[in-house]
Order: sequence, then C-alpha cells, then structure tokens
Amino acid sequence: MRITKKILNALNAVKAAGYVDSVLYNSQYKANVQLDDIATPVAVLYLFRDGAYDTATGLLREEAEINVMFLTHQSELDFDGIANEALIDTMSEAATAFIAEVTRTNNIAIVGDNITLRGVYDTYDTNTTGVSLQFRVRELQGQCINSL
Repeated sequence: MRITKKILNALNAVKAAGYVDSVLYNSQYKANVQLDDIATPVAVLYLFRDGAYDTATGLLREEAEINVMFLTHQSELDFDGIANEALIDTMSEAATAFIAEVTRTNNIAIVGDNITLRGVYDTYDTNTTGVSLQFRVRELQGQCINSL
C-alpha cells in the first residue's frame, strides 16, 4: 500500500502540472465505465499487486507491477494515422513527466532498465487513444521484520 500512495502522488503531480485533467485508480473494467463521463486527458492506474517482499536484509521491501495508461478521447472514429500520432505524442509527454516524477519520488525505484511503452487505440468502450506503461518498482528502504 505504501507504493500505491507514492504512485498516486506522482500521477497527481502530473495532473497538477497540466498533463492530464483526471486520475483514475481502478480496475480496467470499472475505468471503462468511468471514462464515459470523465474529463480527458486522463491517467488510468491499474496497479497489479503481484509484488513481493524482499526479506534478505531483514527488511520487508514492497515491490509492485505498475500499469498505467495516459488516454485522451478521439474526436472521430476514423483513426486517421496523423491525428492518432499527434495524440500519442501528447500522451507520451504525460507518460515521460510521470516517469520523471516517479524517479524523484522518495524511497521507491524503478526495477530494471526498461519501461514498456505501447500505443493504445480504442481500448475502452469510449473512443480513446494514448499510451500505456508497464514497469516494476521497489521500495528502497523497508520495515524491519523484528519491529513488526
């Protein structure tokens, strides 16, 4: 749960900087319903808690797989390549700002050297375009097992 709060704080910082108008933290299915009535662009966090606890050092360090999409509504259904690329570029800027914010976040680090970035076209019932990110994070410090 500590990681979730830090990721949401990073998303809210991206919102405060004007990259997105809304932040949703929900399952993809619940977000699908909410996207009909929410201001876009939007960041949708669906955090899979398939993490782990590192106990090798005597500390519990939380890890989690982060899955987030930066989406905007398409104005038309025709999927014109040039218009879609412009929207994806804009949402990629929001994703880049988010990654920068996560790296500034105190006490968590991105695991590994790569973050998966994919273009997203019409993923939900509403007509959306954007990007999705997937990566793992790990707490840098943890809780002492003996103090629990």
